[in-house]
Amino acid sequence: MRAQRVASKTAFRRPAANDNRRESCGVRIARRNLLASKTVVACAAAATRTVREAFYAAEHAWAIDGLMQAVARQDFSGWSWGDETASPDRWRLARRRLELHNLPDPTAFEQTLTEELDRLWVELAVPFPDRAGRSESA
Repeated sequence: MRAQRVASKTAFRRPAANDNRRESCGVRIARRNLLASKTVVACAAAATRTVREAFYAAEHAWAIDGLMQAVARQDFSGWSWGDETASPDRWRLARRRLELHNLPDPTAFEQTLTEELDRLWVELAVPFPDRAGRSESA
């Protein structure tokens, strides 16, 4: 009986395939910030939304999902600096961010979306960490 207990305890010590301790600190922080932004918008979306608000909420969800996939794959090619053909995702986010900033009468939800898209934009301005913990610009 004791041998079985010891064997079962060692099974729990084996790291899982999705163990995030294998990732660099920068990747974990980026993922945490993206999930926080997604949570803020989801909570703010509980109120009745117009078609325009729903469109920008969907664009925010698209950006979060795309960035989460990029963090998971460690492939930021669509989000890096470059022209519209080299980084279409970054340009799409920039267009939506500019549209929200130029709205004549933004609602409270649209103001929240503007703040969250600005936060995502700041995240993109920081060089992305690679698996070794070095930045893209290094």
